[in-house]
Amino acid sequence: MYLISAFIGLLMVTMGRQLYWLFAGGIGFIFGIFLANEFYSGQSDWVMLFISLLAGIAGGLFAISLQNFAIAASGLLTGGYLVYTLLLRIGFKTDLLFSAIVVLGGLIGLMLVILSIDWALIILSSLAGASLIVQSVGYGQTVSAILFFSLSGLGFIIQTLRWKQEPEHI
Repeated sequence: MYLISAFIGLLMVTMGRQLYWLFAGGIGFIFGIFLANEFYSGQSDWVMLFISLLAGIAGGLFAISLQNFAIAASGLLTGGYLVYTLLLRIGFKTDLLFSAIVVLGGLIGLMLVILSIDWALIILSSLAGASLIVQSVGYGQTVSAILFFSLSGLGFIIQTLRWKQEPEHI
């Protein structure tokens, strides 16, 4: 499961804007992991993987059929997921304030998408993909932070350069 998560994270970091359906599918996969851990924690890894992949496929299909709505939903989920992960990493107590901050993070992700789909896809897919990779490798807190920021920055640079090389930007 960790290898698949890291691979999906790598694809999101490097190609999240270009393949928006991959970004939405990756967020669906992350959401599936969260749901599987929350509701099926005693099940085998195969059950957890199946649930995560099913959610990822649903997210990708959702993005293909309802592009703008799916990207907005992905922005909302990504913003909430990133804030949720950050708060857990720093040891924030899960209470009503925790939930309110996670919702605020989701709304910020949604606003990014509304303001600029391309920049939001680059930023959010780089951050979410880096987070997925870091969670897959399981290093200590300091190494994880360095790896997260390095991968996020690298993803931002790669995706921005790819975007600027597309014919309408030359």
